[in-house]
Amino acid sequence: MKKVLLRCVLAAMILVILSGCRQPSAPASGHTPQPSDTLYTAENAYSIYGYNPERALTIVDSAEIVGNLSDFAADLVRANIYARSLNALRCDTAYQIGEQLLKHDSVAGNPMMEIDVLEMMITAARMQQDNERCLSRSIQLSALLNTIGDKTGMLRCETEIGNMLAQQGQVDEGLAKIDSVITLLDNHRHFNELDTEINALRRKIIILQKCNRYDEALAATQKVVALLDHYEANPQAYADQCKNNPQTDAQRQSYINFFRAKIEAYMAENCVGLNKPAEALRHLAAYEQTELGQSYAGRLMVVTVYESLGEYQKVLAFYDEMDHHVGSDTLTADYAYSLKARAKVHAALGNTARALEYWSRYAHTEETVNNQFLTNKAHEYAARYHAQEQQQEIAQKEAIIREQKLIVASVVIIAILAAGFIYYLIRQNRKINAKNHALVQQIDEANEYRERYDKVYRELIEQTTHAAEKTEVDEEQLPLNKLTDEQLFLYLSNVIIGEQLYLDPLFGRQTLIDRFNISKNLVGAAFAKGSPYRSVAEYVRTLRLLHACQLLRNKPEMSINDVATASGFYSPKRFSTDFKNQYSLSPTEYREKSN
Repeated sequence: MKKVLLRCVLAAMILVILSGCRQPSAPASGHTPQPSDTLYTAENAYSIYGYNPERALTIVDSAEIVGNLSDFAADLVRANIYARSLNALRCDTAYQIGEQLLKHDSVAGNPMMEIDVLEMMITAARMQQDNERCLSRSIQLSALLNTIGDKTGMLRCETEIGNMLAQQGQVDEGLAKIDSVITLLDNHRHFNELDTEINALRRKIIILQKCNRYDEALAATQKVVALLDHYEANPQAYADQCKNNPQTDAQRQSYINFFRAKIEAYMAENCVGLNKPAEALRHLAAYEQTELGQSYAGRLMVVTVYESLGEYQKVLAFYDEMDHHVGSDTLTADYAYSLKARAKVHAALGNTARALEYWSRYAHTEETVNNQFLTNKAHEYAARYHAQEQQQEIAQKEAIIREQKLIVASVVIIAILAAGFIYYLIRQNRKINAKNHALVQQIDEANEYRERYDKVYRELIEQTTHAAEKTEVDEEQLPLNKLTDEQLFLYLSNVIIGEQLYLDPLFGRQTLIDRFNISKNLVGAAFAKGSPYRSVAEYVRTLRLLHACQLLRNKPEMSINDVATASGFYSPKRFSTDFKNQYSLSPTEYREKSN
């Protein structure tokens, strides 16, 4: 019994614990968890990517899974982390992600998103030392910033373009672009413009020092000092809404101290170049007292200056510190350079054996680093080639899909047009058939009317004739030249119809002239004035066509050629032409529609 009770109590405790650990779907307080309540945010990823990029990427993945980051935002954070990597492949991956993000719906019509992506791509290209990519994207970013009215951002971008031009060997062009930026920013009293001008002057100083133009570099450093002095004395004059504007006195002083330290380092290098070692050491001493000068990165910045001044112990001390700092990561170009520098220092100190040792290590490390660099480049090119292949494959598939859609659309359009054309033909055929049927009926009615008309016309002429009664007269004794035009037409037409003279293809006006010994004028007047016809030829053609219509209707076994011959036409072609001109139908169509 006790065991059972103990088990029940234990089960109850487990349930309580589990219920306490479970996240409620709707908290009693009504509070909805926010991204800032969790570890998985872009801010947390950015805060550690510098020293723990793998953990930062894990945070990004988790933030996307729990919904703190959209797919677009997560890809942008990943790309920003990759872009700041020393690994060339990761930088290239960041750049490729950027190319895809530029096509994303979130970027379309959103210049601020596009700016974020372009800035990431520029960083990735700079880390790869790919000046061509860096320059092209910087030009694109500058144009975009100018479009949205961010003039200061555009000038900052123009400074980077000038810096890259100088790195590519176009020193004068690069310096000219940077000088134009400095000129535009002179006498502006806002922090954003001040910071941009200082950044442009720093780029100019570095370029001039690399070209051994130390007098010009010294003038640029003095201008930075003047700007910092004025800002320190008149901080309120530079107030603006820039997000980078220091808000407190401590932040403002930290900003000024940082750049004053940079200036001390620049001045030291200028003095070395101008052969003023004492002044160089004074500036280095001042630099060592700054927060930047006491940092590892700050000492790295001036180690070559100490080497130029012969301060070999400080140089060796720094490189010993570098050994501790890099740990086992000795296959880098920076470490190879440190070995070379130590070899030169020991050679200068007369330590030949140590110098030879470092030269040997340098040669081995340099070869390994170069091989690794070539391998990485090969991987980089392979990755680019693979990415291009994928893009081409996608483009080919899209082209095939577009082609298929075009073919389908074309087939559908052709089918619709064909159906419409067929429907049109059917309708037109029906209309033509109906029209032809009506036309045949009109032809038959017209022929019938013509026959009745001719009959009535003859009767009328006979009634108005002065002869008392109708008698047959011998052709030789009939005074045809004494008849009126109407009487002569009646007489001649009776002969033509009675004897079917019109069926003779050779029959014409000359036949009547010869047979009745009358002039052509009398014959012409008889038909032109004494009948509804204009000439003998028209009258004969009408009789022949009437005869042909009877044959076409009543003798379907006769061919069109036979009908033409039987009706007095000298050729089937002439028959078809006259028939079509008279009735607007061919003989074949008339036959088909009359049966």
